[in-house]
Amino acid sequence: MRTVDAGSFHAASRLLGSSPSAVSKSVARLERRLGVRLIQRSTRRLGLTSEGIAYYERVAPLLRALDDAEDIVQMADTARGLLRVTAPVELGRGLIASWAQLFLSQHGELKLELCVTDRHADLIREGYDMAVRIGDLSDTGLVSRKIANLAIVLVAAPIYIERRGQPA
Repeated sequence: MRTVDAGSFHAASRLLGSSPSAVSKSVARLERRLGVRLIQRSTRRLGLTSEGIAYYERVAPLLRALDDAEDIVQMADTARGLLRVTAPVELGRGLIASWAQLFLSQHGELKLELCVTDRHADLIREGYDMAVRIGDLSDTGLVSRKIANLAIVLVAAPIYIERRGQPA
C-alpha cells in the first residue's frame, strides 16, 4: 500500500524508514505468497496490474483502519479531560498544590478538580478518579500505591518547653 501511495519503492522506503531494496523484497514476497503479480515495474515507474488494483482496493481500507486504531491507542498516552482528586487538608495545602501545578504544566490538556477534606470520600460513589491518603489503607478493593513515607514530628517552641516541660 505504501509503495502504491508513494509511487516508487524509494519514496515508500522513506515513509517506512527502510531501504528501497527491503520494500521491493517485501512486495516480491507478497506476490509470491498470493501467486500473482501485483505491481508492474519499469525503470521509471510502477503501475498496478488488474490483480494489484483489486487487491489494493480491498486491502487499503483495512490498513487505513489499522493505522487509525494505532493513532487512537497512541493518543491514549496523552492525559486529557477532568481528573477528580480528593486529599487530606494538610497535604492539600502544601504538597498537593505545588505538585498539581507541576503536573498540569506537563499535561496541558488535563483539568484538575481537587477536593481538600479530611473526610474519607467514597471514590466510586462520589466519582473521584484518585485519592491521596495518609496512614494505613483499609482493604477497599481499589488499586493503591504507596508514594512516600512522611515523618510526623511533634514540635514546640523552646519557651513552651521551659514553662510546661518536655512532653511525654
